[in-house]
Amino acid sequence: MIFKADDASCGLPPDSNSSNEIALFKHELFDLYAFKDVPLDRDIYLMSEKWMVEYERSMLTLFKGGEYEAVGYIAYAAARSISDESIELSWYPTLMIAFTK
Repeated sequence: MIFKADDASCGLPPDSNSSNEIALFKHELFDLYAFKDVPLDRDIYLMSEKWMVEYERSMLTLFKGGEYEAVGYIAYAAARSISDESIELSWYPTLMIAFTK
């Protein structure tokens, strides 16, 4: 999981009311990276924040020996470079089509 280190809300706008903030992915089996430390040139997955709570719940079930339940949708990408306020991505929106022919 990759989240901006100073963004405890995991996707909520910085001016959000702190009572609405949710701390996700605290289990030791999740890999968390500061924004500046996102691994470069390897596969990463992009997922809408609307699926994060359910995705975490599914992964925690898996960590406890339960069965994984697919949640939401992902997009495939790779981080190529990082600046102070952005990450340059290579995004693969047609991965399934590109590699199934």
